[in-house]
Amino acid sequence: ELLGFDNAYIDISMPDTLYRRQIEFGDLTLVGVVMNVVHRADGRYELEGVKMPEQQQQHSDSSGALKWLLRQPRLVLRDSLVHWRDERKGAHLDISQVNLRIYNSGDSHRLGGDVVLPETMGQSLALRIDAQGSLDQPEAWRVNFYFKGAQLRLAQWLVDRPVLGSYMVGGAADIELWGLWRHKQLRQVRGVVGLHEFYLAHELEANEESATEANANADTNANAAASVDGQVSANAEASESATTENTATEVSVNPVADGSTVVASAAERVSVKKLPSLQGRFVWEGDSDEWQLDMDDLQLGSGWRPSRIHVAQQKHDDEHVFEVASSFARIQTVAQLAFDSSLLPAAVQQQLTDLQPRGDIHDAYVKLKVIPDQPPQYFARLRLENFGINHWRKVPGVDGVDLQLNLDQSGGIADLNTLNAHIDTDGLFREPLSLGSAKGRIVWQKQPSGWALDLRQVNISNSDLEAQLQGGVDLPRDGSSPQVDLEAQISRANGAVTSRYLPVKIMHEKSVEWLDRGIVAGNVSDGHMVLQGPIRHFPFTDGSGRFEINFKVANGTLDYSPGWPRIEQIGADVTFVGNSMKIHGHSGKIFDTDIKDVVAEIADFHGKPARLTLTGEVAASSS
Repeated sequence: ELLGFDNAYIDISMPDTLYRRQIEFGDLTLVGVVMNVVHRADGRYELEGVKMPEQQQQHSDSSGALKWLLRQPRLVLRDSLVHWRDERKGAHLDISQVNLRIYNSGDSHRLGGDVVLPETMGQSLALRIDAQGSLDQPEAWRVNFYFKGAQLRLAQWLVDRPVLGSYMVGGAADIELWGLWRHKQLRQVRGVVGLHEFYLAHELEANEESATEANANADTNANAAASVDGQVSANAEASESATTENTATEVSVNPVADGSTVVASAAERVSVKKLPSLQGRFVWEGDSDEWQLDMDDLQLGSGWRPSRIHVAQQKHDDEHVFEVASSFARIQTVAQLAFDSSLLPAAVQQQLTDLQPRGDIHDAYVKLKVIPDQPPQYFARLRLENFGINHWRKVPGVDGVDLQLNLDQSGGIADLNTLNAHIDTDGLFREPLSLGSAKGRIVWQKQPSGWALDLRQVNISNSDLEAQLQGGVDLPRDGSSPQVDLEAQISRANGAVTSRYLPVKIMHEKSVEWLDRGIVAGNVSDGHMVLQGPIRHFPFTDGSGRFEINFKVANGTLDYSPGWPRIEQIGADVTFVGNSMKIHGHSGKIFDTDIKDVVAEIADFHGKPARLTLTGEVAASSS
């Protein structure tokens, strides 16, 4: 007995019979074949219950069964059953409605199969293989294959196989692949992939638990994950805060009844994350040293525009070169995916949490060269749209920034062209500043002592002011005070909102108090600012730097001292030098009285008390 089956049919090929004038048989069809496939503890695969002819008995592994199958001219299996057993995990699975077609002619082999999967594994599989090669020379085989899987349960297929450093505990995949196998290597795969509702879990280290629980942006509803594939169930003993606010929840990662989905041997402290859905088309080709992957119509989660992505690797001796190009990427989606994986060090994950990067990347290209014992070399070119980060350490936060970026390990260039940007300097000003329209170029360069930042004709225009900035900032590597050398030309400003633009964090409290009350209104024009020196010494009363602002005011209002009448309709020249202020009013009014050549001066805002002197000419009204 070779195989056990319910029924057998032998087709007669009428064309061949008539042509050769003898009976020519077609397909041998076996119905209801039962096969036992075993994955042995030593890694071998075997077909139990398939009795090989004498000459094949010498084979101790599955190669005997394979060679026997590949020598059958035309074999069809219909409505058959496969019993799968994994001795290593103690798992078993029954796959029914297996349909298989095998056609062999010399070194030409074709195989086609369709399988209805158990519900725990997915819906169905389809496989087509067209192979050319001798059984005794597997290294010379040429294989074309096609594979289609519908609603494959990822956790069942990826047991004990890490994904992004974690383990899959839920999700479904629709996959369609076409591929080439040459010289014992996969040479090309192209296909269409859709991944939906999938979850990753990884065990938390002791020092990860608090950081993960504190990260509200990575919050995942563990109860939702508990229902996926019956693999993750929330621990009923978990605290209320753990199930509603924290990303880490006591969960049990258990096998289902048939034992085929073992992810962990016992209940563990794990973090369960839901990842964004993914769909798109791709082509991969190459070998282990050189390969490239091209993806088209890629979509990753909601809000992701269909995009094209190119990834390539080249290896020459010890030199590795990687290239990535992308037509579009949503920063927060990629950052969240990186955070949810367990590939990043805890420090980097914390930085992502603090920075909360956001915005869209367009037309990006990155090249990285890695050589052992040498610093990596890289180049990047990309366009950022609506880019933002939170302020972090000495880095200001920004929002709504549009720019073109070119950079490498030695420096970079950013060309600003944005319409609604904001900047958060972590308390330097009272509130994040609206830059409105911002255009210009920012250049940075790595220096032996640190980094040099250069602003080149940066134009800012919003409802409050219009100005042009240029100059530089040196950021020392040793953490000492940044050195600034900046100039600004102010063509328009609204004096009524002066308080909004005061750098209160580095100004004396009395200065801020007077300016808040004193400058009530005014139209500013023809202004100029100079800021030079170590910023920690601002306003440079020690002579270590220079701070000057001068501008013209029309239709201004000055509330110079509590209890005294305001000066209104002022036309004046205003100058700030260091810690002093001087207002030279050419005209103005106190009540109905005209004044001229009025000089208001504070010699030292740090004085105790700061004294205001006021001189001028008053002409009584004739009315």
